[in-house]
Amino acid sequence: LETALAAIAHVTMTVEPATAVVRVDGSLVGGEGPVRELRLDPGQHNVRVEAEHHEPEAITVAVVDGERAQRSVTLAHLPEPTGPATLRVTSAVAGASILVDGIEVGQGAYVDEIEAGEHVVEVTASGHLPFRRTLRLSAGERHDLHASLLEDGSGGLLEDPVFWLI
Repeated sequence: LETALAAIAHVTMTVEPATAVVRVDGSLVGGEGPVRELRLDPGQHNVRVEAEHHEPEAITVAVVDGERAQRSVTLAHLPEPTGPATLRVTSAVAGASILVDGIEVGQGAYVDEIEAGEHVVEVTASGHLPFRRTLRLSAGERHDLHASLLEDGSGGLLEDPVFWLI
């Protein structure tokens, strides 16, 4: 047993970002933070490091009996998506006015590319309460928004013609 334990190589792996996931020969290596301790049998091993919003990286680590080694992997940030977002707005009321950032863009339905960022969508129709949402759209995102307009019941009892007949 001592001979087998002495043959195990110890590799100290430093990863950036510290939230990266490390796999050795396809198996997940436990641990958190920027430093991971790998215990490997002698030979070549495939190490893959990946993290959200970063380009994954694969390296080959070759170790011999009892070796102590250090490796470092710094993942490159993936570029932020560029370009427009796609916005689709529909309404439960045919002919409802659709406004984006205060500009009327359609009646009943609207689909178009729009600059990424924050936008205010309003949908209005006669006899219905207005619908308003503030959206933050990312480049390349497709966002579907359905406005179910509620009937405007603000007339109350005094505006009901039946009230005046009694």
